[in-house]
Amino acid sequence: MYAPLRCHGHHSLLTGVGEPAKWLKRADELGVPALAWTDVDSLAGMVEFLEAAQGAGEGNGVQPIVGAELTDSAGRPGRVVALVESEVGYQNLCRLISRRRLGYDPGDSDEPQVAAPENFDLATALVECQEGLLLLADHPRLLLELSGRVESRRLLALLSPAAGGVRGLRDPRKQAAGSRNTHGNPTKTNRRTEELQADDPEHALDEPKTPPPARPVPALTMLDAARATGTALVMVPDAWHILPEEQNDHELRVAIKHNALISNLDPNWLAVQPAHLCAGKELSEWAQNIPDVPGAWPLDEAARAGIRRAYPGLDGAWKEQPAVIQRSLLVASQCRYVPTLGGVLFPKVQLEEGETPYSRLSGLTLAGAQRRYRPLRPEVLQRLEMELSTIGQLGFAPYFLLVNLIADFAREQNIPCVGRGSAADSLVAYCLGLTDADPLRYGLPFERFLNPERSDRPDIDLDFCWRRRDEVLEHVFTLFGAKRTAMISTLNCFGLRSAFREAALAHGIPPADINPWSSRLPHSLGSSTDEGKGAATPKILVNTPLAQNPIARAMASMPEARGFPFDDPRFQKALASAVGLLDTPRHFGLHPGGVVVAPGTISATVPCQPSSKGPLVTQMDKDGVEALGLVKMDLLGNRALTTLDDCLGFLREQGQPIDLETIPEDDPHTGRLLIRGETIGCFQIESPGMRHLLQQTGSHTMDDVIQAIALIRPGPAQCGMKDAYIRRFRGLEEPTPPHPSTLDLLLDTHGVMLYQEDVMRVAARVASMSLAEADQLRRALQKRRLDDLVPLQKRFMEGTQQNHIGREEAVDLWQRIEGFAAFAFCKAHAVTYGRIAYRAAWLKAHHPAAYLTAFLLSATGYYPSRVYVEEARRLGVRILGPDVNRSGRAFQLERKGTALRVGLERARGLTSTTLESILAARQEGGPFLSLPDFLERSGARKDETETLIQVGAFDAFDRTRPELLWRLHLLLSKPTRTPKGAGLDPKTLADCQESALTPLARQAPGSGWDGRGLGVVAEGLSPGQGASLFPAPAPDAVVLPGLPGPGPIERGKDEFRLLGLTIDAHSCQLFPCPGEERLREKNAAGQERPAQAKGTFHSTQDQIRPVNPCSCAQLRAKIGARVTLRAWPVATRRTRTSKGEVMRFLTLEDESGLGEVLIFPDVYRRDGHLLELNLLVLITGVVEDQMGAYALRAERIW
Repeated sequence: MYAPLRCHGHHSLLTGVGEPAKWLKRADELGVPALAWTDVDSLAGMVEFLEAAQGAGEGNGVQPIVGAELTDSAGRPGRVVALVESEVGYQNLCRLISRRRLGYDPGDSDEPQVAAPENFDLATALVECQEGLLLLADHPRLLLELSGRVESRRLLALLSPAAGGVRGLRDPRKQAAGSRNTHGNPTKTNRRTEELQADDPEHALDEPKTPPPARPVPALTMLDAARATGTALVMVPDAWHILPEEQNDHELRVAIKHNALISNLDPNWLAVQPAHLCAGKELSEWAQNIPDVPGAWPLDEAARAGIRRAYPGLDGAWKEQPAVIQRSLLVASQCRYVPTLGGVLFPKVQLEEGETPYSRLSGLTLAGAQRRYRPLRPEVLQRLEMELSTIGQLGFAPYFLLVNLIADFAREQNIPCVGRGSAADSLVAYCLGLTDADPLRYGLPFERFLNPERSDRPDIDLDFCWRRRDEVLEHVFTLFGAKRTAMISTLNCFGLRSAFREAALAHGIPPADINPWSSRLPHSLGSSTDEGKGAATPKILVNTPLAQNPIARAMASMPEARGFPFDDPRFQKALASAVGLLDTPRHFGLHPGGVVVAPGTISATVPCQPSSKGPLVTQMDKDGVEALGLVKMDLLGNRALTTLDDCLGFLREQGQPIDLETIPEDDPHTGRLLIRGETIGCFQIESPGMRHLLQQTGSHTMDDVIQAIALIRPGPAQCGMKDAYIRRFRGLEEPTPPHPSTLDLLLDTHGVMLYQEDVMRVAARVASMSLAEADQLRRALQKRRLDDLVPLQKRFMEGTQQNHIGREEAVDLWQRIEGFAAFAFCKAHAVTYGRIAYRAAWLKAHHPAAYLTAFLLSATGYYPSRVYVEEARRLGVRILGPDVNRSGRAFQLERKGTALRVGLERARGLTSTTLESILAARQEGGPFLSLPDFLERSGARKDETETLIQVGAFDAFDRTRPELLWRLHLLLSKPTRTPKGAGLDPKTLADCQESALTPLARQAPGSGWDGRGLGVVAEGLSPGQGASLFPAPAPDAVVLPGLPGPGPIERGKDEFRLLGLTIDAHSCQLFPCPGEERLREKNAAGQERPAQAKGTFHSTQDQIRPVNPCSCAQLRAKIGARVTLRAWPVATRRTRTSKGEVMRFLTLEDESGLGEVLIFPDVYRRDGHLLELNLLVLITGVVEDQMGAYALRAERIW
């Protein structure tokens, strides 16, 4: 028996295979007493590893050892496996990994530094950070450099069973030429490999990538080095996958990492075999002839006694193993320290002398209460006393002060800021100005946020103006110091699409053959298109090896993927191998707003690494840093706050200042907009499902919007809560509460436990539980923590008995609470976002041009930008095209708030450099006066200028677009390239290339041009005098041909292609509909009439016509009628029915507005392959009234 001390799972990104739990399970099966998790230059998987080892599953009897395999910079050979002995050792390992990733220790300075990992020297760093670590070096270079500089007991020589000459200790120099295990023989490489090696002979990858597995040093060489330095020798496998057959999974990941083919991988990129988790017997066979070098780790009787004490369950066979294997157990027995998970490491906040965090927080809170409540009421003080007492008891006062410092900065800088989530349940947070929801008005219990029974830590999450969020982040790093602060990383994992696509590429399938199919898959296994419970195996996969393959099943269930080549061996291989990638980490990302502040140096708690955006980031994700005790804050950029702020700014400029805190919460104009579901562009309430819900519930006030935000979540719909609420609202069902005693608690929600806070209050009422106990119950039910549920259920039943509730009724109450608790939504969060949503709707109802311009500026939304432009047009806002003299970077409001101008950044292919150059030239030299003037001052390329001409950005220059394109060609053509038959000699062409500006035109801008289309003020001209932008040419000048401008359809198509929207015509008027074209082909061919869905068409002689063409806006007036929609898809969602069949929701848009289409499984299976989401669709069906909302139930897709 032995201890695997060198194991790399899938957190060694795109190289290692397997999650920690599976490694531990296999170790347990092999009887391995301990296992070291040693990802390369990483502790990213440490928390998951420790939680798996400490959990209740298989493998929890294996001792976890924390460690990492450290590499050197510049591709220097050799690795060191660093194993943690003590808390100091863990801190030093975090520092070592940070130094390896960054080139410096972030704990050394409060000043931000530039990452330079190439400066890292492994041996020097290990000497400086050796305390608390055991160092296993696998290369003679490192043994020589560390020997004498590191304590002898801390250093061991590491031998791999894959090393050349292990079996029989043959001299590796005598092995056959070309052996993979030799050091001196060159490896046969392809041209790609030679290119990679040209600049780096040691195959070092870019820093963000996991370096390739170490090349094992021959056994004799390591043995000689160990003897020369007097270093103890230990032998363990260099394991990169759990089982031998997982070598294929390892090769697939390596191929993806290198963007290479599996069939053409450089052997130096792969782990040398054996690279799996070996059994003790296997390892013993390989190590039989390895002489021992005891060094400072002799295996005497005292050492063996220590092993027996550490691992009493070991049988006596371990004593018969070679000494180099036994030593692994001795090393493991010394590495028993693991970081504590679940604690809290509160950062320190500077205070005045004689002040405590609690006293400071109490003073700030009371001052805030006096501002919020005038006059101050007794119930406010009573609630504050309770909350402050709990906060002080649990030690959370420093956290509140820390968050308040950040919010204070935002307020000082006029950066919109609001707290969200359960923090809005706190009156202290409300009085500090961190949240916008009054807990007393909305009945929000503090215990939902924080209570003595809560085992995990709550967060106070803050949303800021999206555009200015980075200012807040910079301030946080400045305020708390770079040595204590870091952002949080994410681990982005393979989903269905990415796993299939990358596996197919690695197997050599061309992208052109992959992309049409991968785009039809849902993105991830979390999609609603997953194989639901009871879903039948698709017929095409029955009795095939792919029958249980989730990617193949998803593909087969998509009507759009009809015709997928399941019988193609290439795709069969790709699908089979892609399954192993699902939900495994692929690369690091950056959390959108997560920040941690450590009480000491950040690098002593968690390893740090650089990010492409700039700030320092933790190597662990949010769950990892929270488990280690670091206090996390989400400082997110919220585009809705930006939209509101921009809109209010526009209105202030127009002399209409508005205070959103004072707007009525039952405004009739806003109510009409909500009831009709006309909420496109409104935060949280613009999705198709939400617009339907607003119509079904007759929402017209702010409180109605708050409830709708909680109802729209997937949980309420799945458990029937949403339908029950709608039926009760519309009087179709009695609003019966779970128990008569709870009627007053659920009066506003029609007897439905809509919010998590409702579940708590009901449990507290019927079972006489405290709100803290009720919250504990809610959490246990929501997270299905069975160990906690048993005593809580007993407490609940005893409480109901005390309240004289019968056993049968109590069981029914428990089942109701159990069902609702799993899906109820946090009311505090719903209130926060509901208030923002209602304000957005109010602004759209009263100031549509300003609001939609601000919304488009925020570059957000559920739909494509063109949908919001069309919405503005429907609301009477004039749409103005881009103009080189008027447009800014993005959308802007013009004509005294009645028009929306498209920005130059919408022009496809216009680089940011050219855009900035245009704006700067216009700022410095005034408006552009001609095309030559624009080219000379802006530096725009020919293709960029062509785009601007085609989208109308030069229309004010009194030339048609074809004339301007012709002139551009002449201006930028070289005389030497003039076609022989063009009739232009070089001299003539040179004349054309001269600027057409007259001396008058070359004067300073604004000196006398009648430039109505240019925005140039006419000055300096005598009465009646005018000036022409293009004066009559001299008699000998070349006269450009007069070319007519493009028609509206051609112009609109150019705008749609290059801007993604249209200025005048709607896209439905510009493009053909594939469904109509298919009908014309059928009519021309005289094909038989369709047999299905009779009544969906008229048939006269040889012609088929869909029935009753209808616009989207007319659906409301066509209830029960069969109509045909011709419109553009702007949103879609797939889901499964209760039977596991796939159906689709489709949102269509035409000139009149938006319409919803339901495509049920039978129609979706038959016609789903005809859907073209980037083209017009033609759909016939029956209009249905769905309890106040209207949708077309599709019968045929043409």
